[in-house]
Amino acid sequence: MPSEFRNDLLALVPLLRAFAFCLTQDQSEADDLVYRSLCEIWSRHRFRKGVELTVAAFTVVDRQYPRRRPANPVSAHTARASRAEGQERLFAIFESLDRDEREALSLVVVWGFTDDQAARICDIDRRTLGLRVTNAYLRLAHGLRLAHGLPLRTHAASPDRVDIRRRQTKERCHG
Repeated sequence: MPSEFRNDLLALVPLLRAFAFCLTQDQSEADDLVYRSLCEIWSRHRFRKGVELTVAAFTVVDRQYPRRRPANPVSAHTARASRAEGQERLFAIFESLDRDEREALSLVVVWGFTDDQAARICDIDRRTLGLRVTNAYLRLAHGLRLAHGLPLRTHAASPDRVDIRRRQTKERCHG
């Protein structure tokens, strides 16, 4: 059993390093974060397997990373955007996302966790996770449109817009 757990945990190390880098934006800090996390995972989650171990491991990495924001995110984003070209431009836009949005988007899109699993890792409800992923997508799209000089789409409320929220009608209640 210990060798099976060790092999499962070793297989997760590249994923944990990538996730930690997504959170820290610094490889050295990410490696330190993964090391601290692996020590905790080894001592607390020794008997978990498969998806359960993966969710537990990502949760530990998330908990080990302190929630802090850059002192001046606008100037940091401007400096990164000025040196970005092509794929680097996308990465710069991704870096400019709030940490919570970056985390939610990467868990769902990059690592393929379900919304429920990602919400458990982030210790939030599923609806909040969905909002973070949606906001991240919108901010990425907005940043890419700006980077390529495309016009921004505005969605101003107008009287002829259709309200797609579900309303209770007589047909739904009685039909």
